[in-house]
Amino acid sequence: MQSSLVVLKRELRRRTREKLKQLKEEVVLVESKKITERLATWTPFQQASSVACYVSFTKEVDTREIIRLILESNKRCFLPRIQEDHTLWFYQAHSLEQIFSWEPNRWGIREPPVTQPVLCLERDCLDLVIVPGLAFDVMGHRLGRGKGYYDRFISQCKQVAQQRGIQPPLFVGVALSASMVENVPVDEEDQPMDIVLSPISG
Repeated sequence: MQSSLVVLKRELRRRTREKLKQLKEEVVLVESKKITERLATWTPFQQASSVACYVSFTKEVDTREIIRLILESNKRCFLPRIQEDHTLWFYQAHSLEQIFSWEPNRWGIREPPVTQPVLCLERDCLDLVIVPGLAFDVMGHRLGRGKGYYDRFISQCKQVAQQRGIQPPLFVGVALSASMVENVPVDEEDQPMDIVLSPISG
């Protein structure tokens, strides 16, 4: 059963990457703008004071305007850095100019330096986490790139929230239309989204 799930995920990753590869950059930008506009009018985002996002990579939802929206809405903005133990730590960002000055990692993604203020789940409150993914379905199931970084972070968020007796953050998947599929195969370690925002949702 587990081996068949691995095969299904591998095949879905292959098909989705092929679809994304064919997307023109102007389509990515137009669709990313629509998603940012949906996010801006979504009540939980408007009420949030701390938001974790990500620095976009090739053929992902372009998060530059999302990050700008977070910062201009006077919310605390946190962005991830991959640690040596394969966990995600989130560091506070204060401007797009600052982000563009960060050194890219081995995948070419700009990461905050460890000198930035770091999010501490045991102390800080996080209201929303904007999550990338290779594929999503309308049920909120998500297919990542296979490393499990976000699944582990989301699980940690939920565990710490339960220990602290507080509500966990809302987890928001953002997806280009080419990343929306009928069904994402999942197992018990795959963490679902509370909502998926895409150009074709809602």
